[in-house]
Amino acid sequence: MRIARRFAVVVGALAFVAGCSVGGASPSPSALATPGAEPTASPPAVPTAAPSPPATSYPAPAVRQTPSDVPGIAALEASVPRARGDPETIGRLVAGDNGFAAGLYHAVADGANRNLVVSPYSAMAALAMAFGGARGTTAEEMAAALRVGDDPGAWHAARNALAQQVAAPPEPTDTGDPFVLESTNALFGQAGYAFEPAFLDLLAADYGAPLMTVDYAADPDRARAAINAWVAARTRGRIPELLAPEMVTPLTRFGLVNAVYFKGSWAQHFATAKTRPGAFHRLDGSSANVPTMHGQIPGEYAHADGWQAIRLWYAGGRTVMTIVIPDDGRFAEVERALDGPFLSRLASDGSDWEFDRLTLALPRWSAATSVDLRSALPQLGVRALFKALPGPGSADLDGIASDNLFVGAAIQKATITVDENGTEAAAATAVMGGTTGGSPVARTLAIDRPFLYLVTDQASGTVLFMGRVLDPSR
Repeated sequence: MRIARRFAVVVGALAFVAGCSVGGASPSPSALATPGAEPTASPPAVPTAAPSPPATSYPAPAVRQTPSDVPGIAALEASVPRARGDPETIGRLVAGDNGFAAGLYHAVADGANRNLVVSPYSAMAALAMAFGGARGTTAEEMAAALRVGDDPGAWHAARNALAQQVAAPPEPTDTGDPFVLESTNALFGQAGYAFEPAFLDLLAADYGAPLMTVDYAADPDRARAAINAWVAARTRGRIPELLAPEMVTPLTRFGLVNAVYFKGSWAQHFATAKTRPGAFHRLDGSSANVPTMHGQIPGEYAHADGWQAIRLWYAGGRTVMTIVIPDDGRFAEVERALDGPFLSRLASDGSDWEFDRLTLALPRWSAATSVDLRSALPQLGVRALFKALPGPGSADLDGIASDNLFVGAAIQKATITVDENGTEAAAATAVMGGTTGGSPVARTLAIDRPFLYLVTDQASGTVLFMGRVLDPSR
């Protein structure tokens, strides 16, 4: 019998916000604001802003305005509808995504002696939208890092199919409790800015991302507050401030934002009354007494040379947490082996897994991670995206707009808490652009040493969140 007492919450948000270099054209968006957009007061002149060319050089997009649920944002109706995804394309796509997820994890984890949590799914969504506007060397580097393959059009279409499958409603839970797994995309663009029509059509058709206009040039603080409010609304308040003040300037021209929200609970919860202090053995040989949950939980078990793993299901049967426990003294070895095929193996329903009755001792834990993606993404080969003109190897985002765009800052912040009732997690990422099988077996497993974990959408096998726990007491 499955019992779901409280919901776990997983939230992610990712944003690309970009501007144009001082050498490029920089329109006066306050003069070009889309008709009917909510007016904003013009602040005093900002000395860092580039001179504005005549307004006639950048006509406003010819799309119909629709109401927005956040003050300071005008939503523009897309000229093309969301395309229908083909589920047959998802398997190959997710195999590549798992390679990217492992690469991102290692770029963040290497040299960091702490608990970690990252959201590869949210990062991929925003990077994929940015890739749609990349050209030249920038596109080549991003295609390699994102495992795009020979047909970018088919890759974008497969991303659409994956997003629709992730958003598909699950089976009703036994208790009737709701289950939510949502991913939302948007383009926050400067009002009146001349975005390439083909780019807007791609975002609308394959990412369901409307153009939402704000006025970065006249009031960057108000634009930032509006985007933060939009993200907070779509993450149920779990990500209240995605963008810091320094990430949005009068030269910002666009922001590509993804928000992921998951709400669920364990299929069978741990009894709070059974939680008691237990020893957790750190990598350096020391120990800490941490609150440790105990229970007999239906789950799945797998093992191989150097590690054991368990799967704990969330109510609704769509998502699962996989915990990988390296053998004593082999954590670094197993972590180094974490790659795309390893993640795909963990997400598969193959013969590695046995359905068992697990007697578990599992620590409660939480983690918070702040990652400078400008340091992480170059390790995956993405470099030109961050270089402004006129230097060599500079960014080419002419597929978005012909305005010397580049990405000037990129950061992800994520948190996760795991307790008797489920999982609560949040992730927010901003990339800012500026100018310039058989009968159940009873198993007892005490997870009392460092481990790795994943939260996956099991229908597709895609990794929503992943991380490690080195010390639950921190």
